[in-house]
Amino acid sequence: MYYVDHTKPPFIDISLPPAITLPVTLLVSLYAGVLGLDFYLLRHERLFRKVISPTQLRIAMAIVHAVIPLVFVCNRPPFNVFFAGAPWLLATYTAAIPTENLTMEKWVRTLMQVTIVQRPEGVDDRKIRYKGIAKISLAIFKLVFMHLFVDSLLPRHIEYVLEYSWIHPVGIFYTFLFGLKAYCLLGVIDLLMGVEQTLFAWNMIDLFNSPIIASSPRDFWSRRWNKVVRNLLHSQIFKSTKEPGPENKPAQKMKETSNNRRVTRSLAAASKAVAETKNVIHDVTVTHVHPKRSSSFWTTASGRGLLAFIVSGTFHEVIIMSVCRKITLENFVFFMLQGLAVMMEVKLRQGAWKQEPIGMTRVWCIGAQLLFMSITGRLFIAPFLRCQSFLESARFF
Repeated sequence: MYYVDHTKPPFIDISLPPAITLPVTLLVSLYAGVLGLDFYLLRHERLFRKVISPTQLRIAMAIVHAVIPLVFVCNRPPFNVFFAGAPWLLATYTAAIPTENLTMEKWVRTLMQVTIVQRPEGVDDRKIRYKGIAKISLAIFKLVFMHLFVDSLLPRHIEYVLEYSWIHPVGIFYTFLFGLKAYCLLGVIDLLMGVEQTLFAWNMIDLFNSPIIASSPRDFWSRRWNKVVRNLLHSQIFKSTKEPGPENKPAQKMKETSNNRRVTRSLAAASKAVAETKNVIHDVTVTHVHPKRSSSFWTTASGRGLLAFIVSGTFHEVIIMSVCRKITLENFVFFMLQGLAVMMEVKLRQGAWKQEPIGMTRVWCIGAQLLFMSITGRLFIAPFLRCQSFLESARFF
């Protein structure tokens, strides 16, 4: 009988040399200094245009933030996960802000906008603080639930989970539990954001929206999981580069008088006549005067959506390279599969199928989504389960 070692990476397994270990305080200072350098370069980018273009400058900034966690780490793997992710995402976000009259206050405010949403009309500070207390309570509940229930169901040696095959029921169940544990563990972020909201009356974003009851891949990634990163990637990748033209700007309201109404009707009739004339001319000449422009797949909504998952997969591979010192491409493939699933869902769910499922149909959809995530989720958790330093930190939590 042919034996398959399910603990091995299915694609590639490249080891990286050890990183340079620094004290946490020194590493924090390094990242703070690099972020400060980002601000300086963005503010004075016009001074460097003879040497490097604004686009090249931003690409260089992204590369630097990707390389630093590959070279320097601290002796606490959970901190390395944060260091590998947060500065890189913040640099990517701030690189897209207008640099005209950029000040430190505006730059910091832009960074904070990643986690702060506009306050609803009529909501005062007291209600915002109550919501902050509720957020703290939910975070504590998640952490207690994780320790009392989820951890009790996981094996004592969690690396043994990879001994099971991909479609083995026990392996699928353990993968689901690890996903649930990750969701509960990220309650620490909810706790910190809840404290900020309670103290300063800032309307902090809800990081999650009950991802366990997502009915499809699109529902999971677009509405329920890590809305901070989702909004950040969406703002960068789906940001429109077109400025609204005069034809797209709303017309100014005229004061309702009898004269104005007559003028409006006259203008409307004249505009309609001109438009009809233009349409006739356009129908005759468009094929000769305006050749059809060829558009790339990556400029379409589907292409940009898939690009968001590619960026996320690359970002997680950088984290694995920093923390685990391995290149396996498992996280990259995981996010590619998720992106393709979302793209197929958008293509197939048209017309009546576009409506959200209800009743028992929704129950079956939730079950299918959980099964899909539990099978493909092995690609996400496997690199971390093979990482000894990460396992030692996981036992602490």
